[in-house]
Amino acid sequence: MAKNDNCEISLDKQIHSKDQDAESGISKKHRESTSKAAESSPFAGVLDVLARNKPILDVLSVMCLILIIAIIGVVASLVFLFGNSSPQTSTVDTFTEDNSARIVTRNEWLAQPPRETLDLLQLPVQNVIIAHTGTEGCATMSQCVAMTSRIQGFHMAPDSKNFSDIAYNFLVGADGNIYEGRGWDKRGAHTRGFNKDSICIAFIGTFNDEEASEPQLRAARRLIAMGVEQGMIDSRYRLYGQRQLAPFSSPGEKLYQQIKVWPNWSSELGPRHWESEMG
Repeated sequence: MAKNDNCEISLDKQIHSKDQDAESGISKKHRESTSKAAESSPFAGVLDVLARNKPILDVLSVMCLILIIAIIGVVASLVFLFGNSSPQTSTVDTFTEDNSARIVTRNEWLAQPPRETLDLLQLPVQNVIIAHTGTEGCATMSQCVAMTSRIQGFHMAPDSKNFSDIAYNFLVGADGNIYEGRGWDKRGAHTRGFNKDSICIAFIGTFNDEEASEPQLRAARRLIAMGVEQGMIDSRYRLYGQRQLAPFSSPGEKLYQQIKVWPNWSSELGPRHWESEMG
């Protein structure tokens, strides 16, 4: 019996030893499999390099920090820029609205060049004269461009006015745009006796029975304010309707009544003063 017991104990030891060997083999195979899987990962090499090279990791950390700070700086700059872009208040403008104005240049409305060199104005001018063109009005930019071109052709035609260029310094349309005529520095041909010291703004249309539109009025007011700001118009300028200075109905009764409430409007000149103001 003792011998059999020893055999059973020995057999148990062998079985237990084999089990341990088997478990050891499985564990070894698992480690080898895990190791191979790790080696086959595309990021394993990079991670291993970073783990073994701390200076590189430190450099990358610093670069990331700099990038984050730069992004924050850009965002803060944009917020500051757009958050402080409100219009500035003019110190010389007698109107309270925004003075920005869209001026359509001579090139844009395809103006003919002047037939001869135009005389220069004495700047800043002392007078602003409001006229009307006595034509049809215009409500879109394409219509106003066409009408401005027609007016220039009429003014320059030898069998008509025979002027060297369009008569007015500027024109304004019901589209709310300003159309450059002779501009700020050239003498106009609109009001005899006052051409050398005046800017004439002509409203495109006829305003004997109809009032000018608000976009048209606003464009003219903004142009005057712009002229004062740029030193083209004296800040103490006098505002007239053309009919006050010449024997015309211009700017029409309705428009004349509209501009009489504007700042700097003057009524000091009599209705027949031009007879002694020729030239």
